[in-house]
Amino acid sequence: MKGLVIVFLWAGLILATPILPAQKIYYPDTKPTVPLKDLPVEEINKIFLEVNIKLKRAELDKLTEEVATKLNGVMLVQQGDIVIEKVVKGYTRLDQKTKDNEITEQTAFDLASVSKQFTAAAVLQLVVKGKLSLKDTLRKFFPELPYNGITIHQLLTHTSGLPEYFNFSEALFDRTKLMSNEDLVEVLAKEKPEIAFLPGHNFIYTNTNYALLVLIVEKVSGMPFEEYAEKNIFKPAGMTHTFYITQREEKIKQKYSIALGHESTKGPLKEHFMDGTIGDKGLYSCMEDLALWKKAFFDAYKILPKAWVKRATSPQNNLVTGKEPSKPYGYGWRLEDNETLGMLVFHGGLWHGFVHVELYDPISDIYILFLSNLRNGAHRGKTNQILQILNGA
Repeated sequence: MKGLVIVFLWAGLILATPILPAQKIYYPDTKPTVPLKDLPVEEINKIFLEVNIKLKRAELDKLTEEVATKLNGVMLVQQGDIVIEKVVKGYTRLDQKTKDNEITEQTAFDLASVSKQFTAAAVLQLVVKGKLSLKDTLRKFFPELPYNGITIHQLLTHTSGLPEYFNFSEALFDRTKLMSNEDLVEVLAKEKPEIAFLPGHNFIYTNTNYALLVLIVEKVSGMPFEEYAEKNIFKPAGMTHTFYITQREEKIKQKYSIALGHESTKGPLKEHFMDGTIGDKGLYSCMEDLALWKKAFFDAYKILPKAWVKRATSPQNNLVTGKEPSKPYGYGWRLEDNETLGMLVFHGGLWHGFVHVELYDPISDIYILFLSNLRNGAHRGKTNQILQILNGA
């Protein structure tokens, strides 16, 4: 907001403030009836605040319009319970732009790595109930695996040293069907790929960790992970259009709106055999449900007690060497210690044509969500711009 100035004139009061490039006059809702010198400080501050809010809204509207020109998906900006901006635009598949394929607030996207926060929540619920310990080892549940000393805590924080299964030779898997989490365990047990580093000695983001955590939840809870998540996470949060890829065919029959991933506007990508693993990815959800998730997790503490939400969204990936990890990570959440805004809680998702960003600013209670099934850079860098606008002076 540089350059131009707007002037307000009421009963001898003159206010000057910078505005957006568009020459538009913004009036506060509170119109003073006495000269400036006679106004109390509180009323002057209220007037400036009202104008500032309108200026921020105008700048945010402009950014939203810019995003909407390219976005195929949804955008949501909330502060508390107030929806500040919302965009719902595009198609579930771009080669069939029909009304039936229009994206809605209930259209489910493969959340990619945004799925990890739900896996972590399931694990922590079992820890809170005393059914699982963060110090429990991987081999307690999978004695056939050749990896000693790896704990649940290290799986959650990507400090385990396990190899990234995305990098394994595809020849190790049956590519004629969707890969399962159990298939991954079989490959790890049979091939015994070496660890990347000693447990706790480094931080390297690795999807293998969260694919294994799903199976641990199943072993401890005695139920399929999909069932556990529905009963203990989705239902308490009120999420009715959230499911795993293993349930997708059932949801298609039920006429759910489900987005397909795109690298270009020509058409959706073909299914990949690695789409089948869950926990590290594979969770489908929509804008409507994720807004409910934010409220249930961060506000109402329906998923975890407040102390554990704080713990999950604080840096947990400390290394045994004392060395600082490359980036802070909690339990299923990425973190940024912003000099101006404090600790920001977020996660991105990138998988086969899906590209998402979810961010929560605990201090100002701002929640930002972008879900897209087209990798065209429509929302690249926009979360930071939104935060700068809303938290600016």
